[in-house]
Amino acid sequence: MNAAFWNVRGLNRRDHQVAVKELVNEFRLNFLGLFETRVSAVNVLRVQSFLPRWSWFTDYDMPGNRIWIAWDDELLNVDVLNLDVHLYTVAFIFVVLNCLS
Repeated sequence: MNAAFWNVRGLNRRDHQVAVKELVNEFRLNFLGLFETRVSAVNVLRVQSFLPRWSWFTDYDMPGNRIWIAWDDELLNVDVLNLDVHLYTVAFIFVVLNCLS
């Protein structure tokens, strides 16, 4: 599994979205943590569309929270176990593919 965490300092701009997508492709990432996204709740789906086949978790219920996590759900199932202002605790479950010869 390949993971990255990035203080993206705003994800509304298209060039920031392109940079994140290039990072995912270049390093073949399966999990991504993004900090300081600064995206309003009404724009979440539009911004997340740059990784269309990925699953996302955002928490707009906590004040000031700008942490997003994303993962390739073809490889991972992710359960969010605990939330704090600056900390998410998650569990990764690898998807097992049954391949018969």
